[in-house]
Formats: sequence, structure tokens, C-alpha cells
Amino acid sequence: MITRRSFLKHTLAGLGVAGGFATNLASFNAFAADTSEYKALVCVFLKGGMDGHDLLIPYDLTSWGKFEALREPILSAFDGAPDGLSPRRRENLIALSSTNSNGLVNDGREFSLSQEMLEVAELYHSNKMAFVGNVGPLLEPITRQDIDNGGGSVPPRLFSHNDQQSIWQAGQPEGASSGWGGRFGDIMQAAGANSNAAFTAITTRGQSIFVEGNNVNAFQLSTSGGKAISQVSGSSSAFREAYDNNLRGIGKDRSNLIRNDIMDMTNTAIDNNATIRTAFGTSTGSEAFPSTSLGQQLSIVARMIANRDNLGMKRQIFIVGDTGYDTHSNQASELGLKHIEISQAMNAFYNETVAMGLENNVTTFTASDFGRSLVPNVSGTDHGWGNHHMVMGGAVNGGNIFGNVPEAEIGHDYEVGRGRLIPQTSVEQYAYPLARWFGLSLSETQESLPNLDSFDATALAGLLS
Repeated sequence: MITRRSFLKHTLAGLGVAGGFATNLASFNAFAADTSEYKALVCVFLKGGMDGHDLLIPYDLTSWGKFEALREPILSAFDGAPDGLSPRRRENLIALSSTNSNGLVNDGREFSLSQEMLEVAELYHSNKMAFVGNVGPLLEPITRQDIDNGGGSVPPRLFSHNDQQSIWQAGQPEGASSGWGGRFGDIMQAAGANSNAAFTAITTRGQSIFVEGNNVNAFQLSTSGGKAISQVSGSSSAFREAYDNNLRGIGKDRSNLIRNDIMDMTNTAIDNNATIRTAFGTSTGSEAFPSTSLGQQLSIVARMIANRDNLGMKRQIFIVGDTGYDTHSNQASELGLKHIEISQAMNAFYNETVAMGLENNVTTFTASDFGRSLVPNVSGTDHGWGNHHMVMGGAVNGGNIFGNVPEAEIGHDYEVGRGRLIPQTSVEQYAYPLARWFGLSLSETQESLPNLDSFDATALAGLLS
């Protein structure tokens, strides 16, 4: 059923925001959220399904031998990778170790990164980056035996890009009305964290369910800042004024409720974008960001954060996105380049938070549709389920691998064919420490993550402080 609210929410998305709409209708009865200092969560969504097996690579000799035997077709392709990309042979990898003597999971196995992830390795070794192993959507804890015996429940439409992106971000397949980032924003806005609800939840890659709340709507921000009305550039001032008045509905009949709401939302969107353009006109970043799409998106997020006081913000949640991770073929020539982009962009963003004195106030984390198969399809990989992810920031207990990284084997309890991993850490468990660090109370976190009670919420205890 299409409601007036949902119609309006999606009709004006192209203006950058359904900004300020219904922000006074929060459904929470008590606002225990901590809003005492500025904090931001930044989700880096890697669309297409990043190959986690190529992120955290086994390094101890026993584990490497198993990995090499199963992945030889791809490793051979990496041997002939283009100039500037490194082979994936053990002698070329960056071993993970730190002052905490980690780089290990709890059974003592060692892991490594590719040379393309040099900056990520440095962040890890300086204890500003952690990994979380085998994360993914779950309805309940489940093993291969449960699935083989016809027991347990699995999320719908596994291996489907659009549906798994939505399940990751919202807990439901396509058609969800809010994401868990947006629900975090609902709570913070209801607790009075921000002067303008429009800048609470922000996306730099178009519409994203992750930052849609029930009451707070996503603000769509381009890498050039706020959107201007470009159709009338170069026209006379009289024409521009007439055009602006017409767009804003000045002098128009407002008796129709939907027309009235559209006029109000149009005015709010125009004003909010003008606010951003004004704020950005007086500030620039101190760090050089890569010219890649991801680098420029994180640069604009940094500029939003730098303007937090001008905009009256205490809590913000962002999602940036990158594509190119659906590596069915040519993985050796494509994924290494994507790793360079991730590593350099995330490093530049962290350094910018340091320059702003906010490294402890901004936490960045990765997400992706799903992981990929351990066993290759010659030169690439197929859609999987569980995946390994990165969490970065001054509040992160870095130099650690949280969760578990299953052995590079076929047929174990958390493998469901060709090395596709069954997640051992649910998205809710991954989101829980982020929510609590962000300032949500336990009850607010449970309300934002309705399936959290099916899991041990403390599974990633110590990830953030």
C-alpha cells in the first residue's frame, strides 16, 4: 500500500533529501542516548561482494598450504598481474603483527594482507584498524549440519546482489522502509542531538536504505557539495527570481495536501542544499584525498564533519559506496586496483580525522553484499555469504582480529559449498558495538536491531572503547 508519507519520501529523493519531513514523530518512549560529544559512524559499502578470502590471507605455513592448494588458479593469474600489482604468493604478502602481538585468531593461525593494502596494514600495526572475521546476515546461529539436516532458517534470497545489500543495510530484502543506520539517526534526533535533522543521515552514492530512518530521511550529498539549481545559470536576475518562486510554489494554491507537502519539502531541500554550499564555501580539508570515487566521497564526508558546529550536529551517520567487487573473472587484474583505492582512501580519511582532532570521535567500517567462494571459477570467484570486514578509528582496539576466520578448507561446519562461508557473526552483532559506541542505550540498540536477541550481543566485546 502506498501511503502519503512513502509517496512523498521517494518522490523528492532526487532533490538530495526529503529533508525535515516528519522529524518530530519519533516513536521512542525514553531518550537515554548519550549525545554529550560529537561522534560519527561512516559505512564504506563495497558493492558487488568483496572477496574476503583475498583480504585476510592465511600466512602461517600450514594454513597457507591449504589456501594455496585451493586457490592456485587465481594465484597463477596474480603472478601475471599488470605492472603495479603484486603477486599473491606468500613471500609477497604483508604479515599482520602489532605491538599487541596479534595478527592471529584465537587458535594461533596467522594472517596477512596484499601489498596493495599497505596503508591498511600500517593502520592495523598502529592499532587504529581491526578486522572482524566471517560477518553476514543471519536469522539465527546456524551451521552446515543444520542446513544439511533441513533445520534452521537462513536469510531469504542468498547470493542476490540487491537483496543482500538490503538485508545487510536494513535486515530485510528489497522493499524495506528503514535501515539500521537510519534508525540510529532516529534515536539521536529524538534525543536532541542535532539542530537540523536533514544532516543526521547522509549518503554520497544516491539513495541508500541504510541511512533511511522511520523519521529521519537520508540527505543525498554529491562530491561537489550541496546541489544548486543549475537550469537557470546565466539567465537574468528577474528570470531566476521568477523560476525560484515557481519552484518554491510561491503564490500557488496549497489546498491539495500532497501538493502542499511537496512544496514544503522542495523549499526545505533547496534551503538545506544552500546551507551546505555556504558552509563548504568557508572550509577546505587539510589532507590530500585520492581522486578516485571513494577518495572523493570520503573527502566530502570529512568536510561535512569539519562543519559539524556550523550545522549544529552532535551525531551523524554516513554511507559511502564503491563498485567493482563482483569479480566473477579477471580478479587478478581488477581486485588489486580496488584494494589500492580502499587502502589509500581510508588512510587519507583517518589522517583527516587526526588533523581535525577527531580520530577518537569517528569510526569507519566496511560492509558488502556478501563474501565470495574460496574455490575459484578459474580466474575469478562466485557469490558467497559470510565475509571479513575492517573497522577503523582512534576508538578501535586495533591490531586485532575479532570474530573468527574459518580454515581455508572445504566441508567444515561453516562452509556451504566451494568455500562459501556461513557467517559466525551476524550483522546485528557487528552493529551492536557500533551502536553502543555511538551512544545508544541497550534498549535503544535492541529497538534499532530487532533480531539482536537471537544472538550473543557481546560477541565483539572490546572492539570499541
